[in-house]
Amino acid sequence: MKTYKHIFEELLKEENITQCFHDAAKRKTTRPEVARVLKEEREVGNDRPEPQCLQEHVKALQKMLEEETYQPPEHKKMLINEYSCGKVREIIKPEFQYEQVVHHCIIKQLQPIVLHGLYEHALGSIPNRGCHSGKKQVEKWIKGYKGKKFYILKADVRHCFDTEDIRVIETKLKRVIKDERFVRLCSTVMEHEATMKPPEFDREWIEDEQWKDTEFLSGLPLGFVTSQWFTQLNYKELDHKIVEEWKELGGVDHSIRYADDIVAFGRNKKKLHRLKDIMSEYMKNEMHQKIKYNWQVFRFEYPDRKAPPVIDKRTGKEKPKTRGRALDFMGFVFHYNRTTLRKSILKRATKKAHRIAKKEKVNWYDASAMLASMGWFTHTDTYGFHEDHIKPYVNIKQLKKKVSKHSKKGVKNNDVRMVSVRKYGQADRVGHDIKPDSGLSAKEHRRTDQEGH
Repeated sequence: MKTYKHIFEELLKEENITQCFHDAAKRKTTRPEVARVLKEEREVGNDRPEPQCLQEHVKALQKMLEEETYQPPEHKKMLINEYSCGKVREIIKPEFQYEQVVHHCIIKQLQPIVLHGLYEHALGSIPNRGCHSGKKQVEKWIKGYKGKKFYILKADVRHCFDTEDIRVIETKLKRVIKDERFVRLCSTVMEHEATMKPPEFDREWIEDEQWKDTEFLSGLPLGFVTSQWFTQLNYKELDHKIVEEWKELGGVDHSIRYADDIVAFGRNKKKLHRLKDIMSEYMKNEMHQKIKYNWQVFRFEYPDRKAPPVIDKRTGKEKPKTRGRALDFMGFVFHYNRTTLRKSILKRATKKAHRIAKKEKVNWYDASAMLASMGWFTHTDTYGFHEDHIKPYVNIKQLKKKVSKHSKKGVKNNDVRMVSVRKYGQADRVGHDIKPDSGLSAKEHRRTDQEGH
C-alpha cells in the first residue's frame, strides 16, 4: 500500500492557498462576500488590522492553518427539493471566508490520494467520471452478453452521507496518510457537523447484543465539496472486494457504483443474492452502514421471440414483446436495444417546454434551463419523444440565441462588475475596488460625482 507524507507542508505553500481562493471563488466572483476577499490591493487610507485584500487573506489563512487554530463556523441547515428523485434534502451552505477555501485546500491534496487505486468504475463527483461515462460502460456490458440471459443486482446505501462513520474514515485516512497535521485538519472538518447516533437508526441493530448501547460519530454534510471525496475513500475497499475477492463467490461479471448506488451484473441469480448478503454483512461490521430495503435482483430485459409482436403506439409498427426488466440507473433507463430516460426527467422537460410556450417573452433563465434538459436527449434514444413533446412547444435555435446574447452581455460587463454600484451619484454598495477599463476606482467615481463631472 502506498503511503503519503509531508502533505501539510505542501498545503501551506502560499501559491497553493492562493490557487484555492480562486478555485473556491469560481463562478461566484460577483457575490459581495467573495468580492471583498478577492480585492487585489488594500484600499488607500484604510489602516484596519483585519485582512483587506487577497494577499492579506492568504497570509491570515496560512497562519491559521499553520498554528492549527482554524475552526469551522456554525451553520444553519436548509431544505431543498431535489426534483430528479423527488426527495427533500437537508443541506449546509459553507461560508466562503475561509471555510470553502479550506475545503479546496484539503481536496487539492486529497484528490490524487483517493484517485490512486480507485476502482475504475467508481463514479460520481469525480472529474471525467460522470453519468455519461457510466452510461457508455453499461451499454458496452449489455452488448457484450449478445442476447444471452443475465441478471442484475441493484442496491443503494440507506442514508449514505448521514450514516458515514467518521471514525472509520479517519482510520482509513491514517492508514494511507502519515501526516498527523493533515489528518487532524480533515477530522476538524468532518467532526464539526457530525453527531452521535445509534447504528443506522435500525431497530434490529439496536436490539442486537453486538450493537446494543452503541453510538457512532456519524454524518458527512451535504453541501460540502469534501464529503464526496471522503465517501469515495470510504467505499474504495468495498469496490475492490466486489470485483476481486467476491467475484467467484458472488458470480460478478461486472460492477459499477455511482455515488451510493451499486449495480452488479452476473449470470447466476443465487450468487447475486449471496453477493448482496456478503455486502450487507461487510457494510454492517466494517462501515456501520446498511443497504436500503428496496434492493433488487432481476433478469434483464429480453425480447420474447415466442410471443406475438405488439404494436408501437407512436409509430404503429410491430415490435417484439419484451420480458424481464430494464435497468433504471443514473437517470437513464437501459433496454436491451436502446437507452431512454427516466420518466421523471421526461415529465420535467415536458413541463418546462409547456411553461415556455405559454410565455410571451422567454427570459434567459428559462432558456438555459430548457437547453440544459436537452443535454439528456442528446445522449439517449429519445428522438421520438423530443419530436412529439418538446419541439412543437419551443424553438431551440431561438433559446440558444437568447443564452448567447446573455453570455456576451455578461462578458461585456465583466470589466466593470467589480466597481461600486452607484445610485443617484452616491456609492450604494461596494463589491470591488478593482479599476475598470475607464481607469477610475470606486473612490474616484464618488469624487467625480460629488464634483459634478
